[in-house]
Amino acid sequence: MGLTFSKFYTDALYFLTPQNIHLAPFQNLDTFHDDDEVFITPSSSSVSQDVNFRSLKDHPEAVDKLTTVIASEQQLKKDIVVSLVLFIENYIDTDILKRNSFSKKIWEKEFGSTREYIEDIFNTSIKKKVTLGKLIQNVVQNTAMGEFSGFKILDDRTSPELVVVSYMNQIKQQNMEYHIGKAFDGVESGVMFLTEYDHKPLNISGLDFVQVDLVGNRSKAIISKNETVEVIPFQAIYDSIAERYKRDKDVMECINDEDVKEMFCLFKIGEVRYLGVHLKSNSNYKSAKKNVNLYITAKCIVDWLKELKVEFFVLGDFNIPFLDEDTYLGFTKADEKWHPIQDPPKEHCINYGMRRLCPKHADVVVQPKMRKSDCVDNAQGSIGKFYEDGRFGLTDFTFHYVPPGNESCYVEPVWTCSISTQETSIKCIPYICDDPEKSFCSDHQYVKAVNGKKMVGTWNVLSMDCSDSASYKTELSAETVEGAKDELAEILRRIYNAV
Repeated sequence: MGLTFSKFYTDALYFLTPQNIHLAPFQNLDTFHDDDEVFITPSSSSVSQDVNFRSLKDHPEAVDKLTTVIASEQQLKKDIVVSLVLFIENYIDTDILKRNSFSKKIWEKEFGSTREYIEDIFNTSIKKKVTLGKLIQNVVQNTAMGEFSGFKILDDRTSPELVVVSYMNQIKQQNMEYHIGKAFDGVESGVMFLTEYDHKPLNISGLDFVQVDLVGNRSKAIISKNETVEVIPFQAIYDSIAERYKRDKDVMECINDEDVKEMFCLFKIGEVRYLGVHLKSNSNYKSAKKNVNLYITAKCIVDWLKELKVEFFVLGDFNIPFLDEDTYLGFTKADEKWHPIQDPPKEHCINYGMRRLCPKHADVVVQPKMRKSDCVDNAQGSIGKFYEDGRFGLTDFTFHYVPPGNESCYVEPVWTCSISTQETSIKCIPYICDDPEKSFCSDHQYVKAVNGKKMVGTWNVLSMDCSDSASYKTELSAETVEGAKDELAEILRRIYNAV
């Protein structure tokens, strides 16, 4: 089985008369914003002075400021720039920064001095009018990078010889191939959509591998059994949405965003379409509401597929839990008016009119993942993305659409849904032990549904770029590295206080 680029592209542009279709609402983002969602300019905010960025969980008031105050040139102080220059020159291997997908956009530039790189980090962030927390995240990602994205790895080895991150990266490929091969056991055909797949090509007997995009943690791949996968260019999606929604400023702004283009992957097997998604991450309730335009745009794409009157699946990492299954973002019934994934779904939901092919949170063992509030090890800690007591959330889903009038063809046999890693002895993921195959080297469980001898599934495998060790020089002692981390935390505190 091989990869071909679909001739579906031109067919996909047909404009068919909608029938039994509820198109995404033409509503401005402000319609969904509560009155208390106000971003604060630095001059109107008071900021606490004693924030420890190695334990941000102890400073909830600081998290609120970090996620609401907009960064400005007040943070670009000469003494802060000088301190970061010395930090880089004393402790950091800039060759690592040039290779990592999060930092290479800055460090691949040809500046003449370290100072220019530091200033570019600040200027790029300030120009985009990001929050203070996002600025600090960008500083960490472009200097120390963080350690394994701040995740806690459960280490159950009897006699560790390698440090945790090195061992996990060493066994990662074998571990992925084992679990993916296991997911296809007992089925004659099937497909699994893989998000964050920036690893080596999978080599599993009887399965075919297609790398779709290779863009760091937005990388995508498809693994299939006895199926021929045809990838449809994103331009097909873009042209169709631009034709239908050219007068909708919010949708057009969203679909033209380069990051958004990397969040969708359309492919087909036979006449069945598959829309793979990896939507924007949500660190807290406010960030989820800020993504409403993205959810509306995703709904527009789904409604376009419905116009084609074909069977299709929507699958991947939506990065937001079902409204009534949320365990960590704080959604309430009041959020029904905008939340994109609900059961039962409302007309504005992405999954409206589709069958759910993923288990309910209450029916399975959801393995927690833990993320440090140490913003030096966890670059995303400053935007509130940490959960040291564990996050028991599911965000990977599969939905199935059958054109009206054809439902009877898909009733029997029924779909059986499941997720991986149901062992109750595992206390968090990622998890490593002496046996590479019994380890689990991702922070997401895979989801699959089986219909007779056919399987469809999705798995966020955890990007290689999110699995990196920090960028400290290899010759530094552990004690020196720890001191460097404290030094960076102090610089972050000074950035925070420069308001």
